[in-house]
Amino acid sequence: MPIIFSILNNQRFFQNRTSTRARRHLLILQIHKALYTFIATPSFNKSKQLMVMKCFFSFLLLSITISTFSQNMALENGSIIWQKIYSYNKSIDEIHNLILKSGNFSDIKKTGSQITANINQFLLNRKLSKSSGSLYMYTDDITGFVLIEFKEQRYRITVKNLTFISNTEIHALGDGVGARTPLEKYALNGKGEYRKAYLKRDEGVIDANLNQLFDLQIRDNDW
Repeated sequence: MPIIFSILNNQRFFQNRTSTRARRHLLILQIHKALYTFIATPSFNKSKQLMVMKCFFSFLLLSITISTFSQNMALENGSIIWQKIYSYNKSIDEIHNLILKSGNFSDIKKTGSQITANINQFLLNRKLSKSSGSLYMYTDDITGFVLIEFKEQRYRITVKNLTFISNTEIHALGDGVGARTPLEKYALNGKGEYRKAYLKRDEGVIDANLNQLFDLQIRDNDW
């Protein structure tokens, strides 16, 4: 039994996940293995069935909790990135044109099998997520650097240097209008670990907005 609770209490999983999906699957496998090891021990008997059921309920609750984390955001070398892989049947030139026409990006460059750009600052739409969002999301625009890499009918979008730009003199961590604050200042504590409040309130809002931003669809407006 201690092995199960040591896994459930593994805070490093929540605080330092570098690949949310991979670590989530690893944790689930670890718990399955722990439960199997516990049940398979010679000392296991019917009197312990209730305890095992409690473990399964705890595991179910943990799975639901983990599923609320964004699968697209990760912590790499102390910086938070957003990354997602898309399948496509368009050429790099078509994707490049969609990015140009969207009006959401600037400094767009196409080199070989890559496209780079900067996100034009915009105010996050908190209605896209069930998360409430913190105060800075009400007052600050967000921007970031975009890298799009193409490979075998897929392209991977990576957003780095996510930064908030204040639109008000009442700025929680900055110096008024135009002040720039890296996302990490809001999201990470002094140890470089995720703040629980960020995971609960903010991450979902950012992820939902970036998902919408990169919904690059060809829309026929010729009516």
